[in-house]
Amino acid sequence: MNLPAPSRSIRPPWLAGFLLAACAAAGPQSGQAVAPDTFYDALNADEIVLARQTVQEALETRPRNEIHRWDSGDGTFGSVIPMRTFRIKSGHYCRDYMETFAKDTELTSANRTACRDSQGAWRIVKR
Repeated sequence: MNLPAPSRSIRPPWLAGFLLAACAAAGPQSGQAVAPDTFYDALNADEIVLARQTVQEALETRPRNEIHRWDSGDGTFGSVIPMRTFRIKSGHYCRDYMETFAKDTELTSANRTACRDSQGAWRIVKR
């Protein structure tokens, strides 16, 4: 009699990233440290506010691949391009996006992911 081979769990390579995004979207647990976001280290406080507002507006209102720009008026500027929208198991919506800014002839760019929190704001889950 031939018995079937024991089943083995095969995890797709994207599963780990998906689970990390889902956990991050749920937010930190009390007492859990959150890694600082060093992406904006070169920006001053006003520029950080402008950049973060632009991320929120772009993720909320812009379709895929549409550029949403900001400009501080003093030579520093940036953009946000929403790339992909998807839903995680918890039901929260997430978006992949590219964020870029230029300051003092330095260009800084990153592909990031944000998910909606329970209050509806977009929170960065992949930096």
